Amino acid sequence: MRNVFKVVPGNNASVNEIYDEENHLRSLTYSTTGKEVINNAPLTAKITNAIRWVAISRFNIYWMKPSFGTKLSDVPKETQLLIIETSKQGEQIAVVPLSYDEYTFTLQGGDTENEICFTQSRYIPVNCTENTTITPAVFIDGGFDIITYLNKLGNLICSKTNDSFRPRIEKTTPEFVKKLGWCTWDAYYKEVDQKKILTGVALMEKKEIRPGYIIIDDGWLDVDSDYLNSFSPNTDKFDKDFKPLITFLHNEGIDIGVWHALNGYWGGLKPDGKLADNYSLIKTKNLIRPWEGDKDKAIPLQFIFPNDISRFYLDWYRHLKSLGVSMVKVDGQSAIEMYAEGICNRTMAMRRYQEAMQAAAGLFFNNNVIHCMSHGNDVMANMLTTNVIRNSDDYFPGKPADVQQSHVFANAMNAVFTSMFAIPDWDMFKSGMPEGDFHAAARAISGGPVYICDKPEEINAKIVKRLIADDGEILSPDDVALPLSDRIFIDCMHEEKLLVIKNKTKYGVVFGIFNVNVNDVPISEIINISDYLPVDMRDEIIYMKYGKNSVDRLPESGEMVFSLKPMAYELIYFTAPDNGVAPMGLKGKYIGSAAILNYEREEGAAMMDIRTGGDFVIYSENEPNMMTINYNPIDFKYDIRHKTVTISAKTLTDFQFDWSINRDDFVPDTLFLSLLYQDEIVEKLNDLRINNDDTLFDFDEDFLDDEDILPHGKSLTETGFESEEDMLKMIKEVMERMEEGETDNQPLRLLPQKKGNKRKQ
Repeated sequence: MRNVFKVVPGNNASVNEIYDEENHLRSLTYSTTGKEVINNAPLTAKITNAIRWVAISRFNIYWMKPSFGTKLSDVPKETQLLIIETSKQGEQIAVVPLSYDEYTFTLQGGDTENEICFTQSRYIPVNCTENTTITPAVFIDGGFDIITYLNKLGNLICSKTNDSFRPRIEKTTPEFVKKLGWCTWDAYYKEVDQKKILTGVALMEKKEIRPGYIIIDDGWLDVDSDYLNSFSPNTDKFDKDFKPLITFLHNEGIDIGVWHALNGYWGGLKPDGKLADNYSLIKTKNLIRPWEGDKDKAIPLQFIFPNDISRFYLDWYRHLKSLGVSMVKVDGQSAIEMYAEGICNRTMAMRRYQEAMQAAAGLFFNNNVIHCMSHGNDVMANMLTTNVIRNSDDYFPGKPADVQQSHVFANAMNAVFTSMFAIPDWDMFKSGMPEGDFHAAARAISGGPVYICDKPEEINAKIVKRLIADDGEILSPDDVALPLSDRIFIDCMHEEKLLVIKNKTKYGVVFGIFNVNVNDVPISEIINISDYLPVDMRDEIIYMKYGKNSVDRLPESGEMVFSLKPMAYELIYFTAPDNGVAPMGLKGKYIGSAAILNYEREEGAAMMDIRTGGDFVIYSENEPNMMTINYNPIDFKYDIRHKTVTISAKTLTDFQFDWSINRDDFVPDTLFLSLLYQDEIVEKLNDLRINNDDTLFDFDEDFLDDEDILPHGKSLTETGFESEEDMLKMIKEVMERMEEGETDNQPLRLLPQKKGNKRKQ
């Protein structure tokens, strides 16, 4: 085990080593006593071999962003994840302050260059005694790649916070994440109403776009200034308690979500409103709008007492469910610490609120929740069932380029922390703005929700359609996007380096390369891609760039040159051919490889299921003799130079309709593509035809059970042959010609003959 830990605890603190079950991940818990915490003693630690660091820190109570440095004394306040490079070879450790029980710690720089300290804010002790053992933080050895260990780090944090949350990878993905969404905020702000939503849906239909869900943002509630009056919508904007609107949208296949603040509204409940007498309220006053800067003023707050919040959420969500609401976006969550200041323990208040909201959301909305304005670690440490968290400060449409670049960079870096707890949500965006394509590409690779916020008449349908399959669902990678491990210490906004993030689909890896430098400079950089590919992919790699639609081979060196103008990007899919064949994905889609559901390569055939129609690209070192979709021969193009097969497939719905007309016993739920290679089939049959007597193989019914003969394990009747005799006759004719030494120029078809001409480009 390498000795990368050189941690010297201060005061009465101590560190304890922990080894995981594989004995290759070492961590330390930093512990102290209740006496030190009660007396606000400095809780410090020295890391004597720190070279440089990246910190994910809150810059206000709601949001985090990354920062970089070399001296630990410069680490910002409210840091919630600190990653330190500890050797010239690139070894890394992570430091994570904890929130659990009655304690919420963050860290910041100490008094000397190699010192950090752990602090609490707005803390009221409850059961702490001088002899209580408290663990403010964990340290973890990430080797040369802390990104690889994030899931294990999430599990470690969970175990040290008394299982107060569940890591992202242990929770299910909410249903809405798979669908395209539309949020009303940047479209209409608080002026949203029923007519605008209905008109918007009709306009989107004309553009052949149908969102899977709509989030009705701030502006729908029955409020008075900063205070919530009732559970029902504003009747001046929405008729009859939402029901007519939601019923209509449900009939169009659209789910409805609504926005609200964790306390109901920004200031809580209206003191003399319809709800005030139903729940225990505590009157307080504090600042809750840090974005107003020096103009921010303390406002009166009506704090629902934590012991009563469960009843509040059960009542509210039951009512919303009865109206047809199926998801919520819950904003202003970290304001709880401002509500609780001077009144009760912040950490316990947050736990009660999170438990109440998540329990009700699980009962009524199947955990379809977006946590928003919630970057305090006391929120994340209580995410037991919900699994989506807004990952950055707001998207600001139309702002200068540096604001757009900062948004993408902050999301990529913040995800290193948030992805341990939930799926990072990179926020809504406007497809019709000049920055629309840049943001769409970032959302596509993020692995999180994708939802637009244009006024419907301003939607760029071309951009939106690059994100979705023909059934309207998102073509999304299988994981969450994270920056490359050795580039997390690079401030790509101010250094002339490219932001490189990585995700994966079922059969390969997707890279996103973005120029987020705010100095408006083009950047050219050589990146060794092979360093970041799985070991089993490093022998022979091919790739296809989004928008290029041609397949190239990764050089043996593994190096590629990327030259990007400001606000430019590239999305690239890398995969390894299997016996000379590899499906690459749909042309014209940001993440075209996400359309590949299954792939098999056998002698004589390559078979794949895809989830949607469109122009599909397959790498094939040899030209196939035939290609089929759902067992019907089709036209295809073969590009000799790039060794690609391209087809133009109708939508899945069209294929299902055609199939159902001719067959009533089975309707495929995917498009099944197969490529047949005559030379390989003949070679396979040649191996099978000779027995020990060197006579013609005696075929029988058992032969038809061979998975190498019938495509994709289908039965004989599913291939279209009328009888086994027809198939045996075809195979015997081929073998007899082979036996007589004739040149076999006729295609060997294991499918019924249909007209289908292939063309070479």
